[in-house]
Amino acid sequence: MYPEYMSVCGKDYKINTDYRVALACLKAINDEEINDIERMIAVVTLLLGKDFPFKLMGEAIDKCAIYLRCGKEHNPEQEEIDLDYEQDKGYLMASFMSRYHIDINKEKLHWWAYNDLIAGFGEDDIMSKIRYIRNYDLNDIKDTKERDKMREAKEEVKLKRRKTKEEKEIDKMWDKILGGE
Repeated sequence: MYPEYMSVCGKDYKINTDYRVALACLKAINDEEINDIERMIAVVTLLLGKDFPFKLMGEAIDKCAIYLRCGKEHNPEQEEIDLDYEQDKGYLMASFMSRYHIDINKEKLHWWAYNDLIAGFGEDDIMSKIRYIRNYDLNDIKDTKERDKMREAKEEVKLKRRKTKEEKEIDKMWDKILGGE
């Protein structure tokens, strides 16, 4: 049902399908401290192994991206981000425990299965409640007190924006100026 191999230039390569490996790939993709070549090497190496032929990296990266999107087409306009695997780790763990009675730290779940199980969370699961709050339109609440309560809840669970490389450099500069380093 879920892919175990990736075909690159006519040869099949075993994919390291553990969801933790995919999470490490996403972390590398979002790492502002490394360049695009290093990101590509990290993703391909994590998914296909350190012995994967370097000369085929360009061919493999697009297939790795499709794998990381669980076979779905990339459509940034339709992607509403209401979950961050790293930030929401605790909520995800609690939801897996309550919904499926599994400790995801002890399970070797396929990346696609991991995402399918997340999609299967019920409305009573904490991760679903967090996502509901994040997506709630405050304009739908007429009562001022209720709107303020929901605004506070949204603020509590909002996704943190990652700083750009430039913003990190500015922070370092200010730390030096203000004596932080």
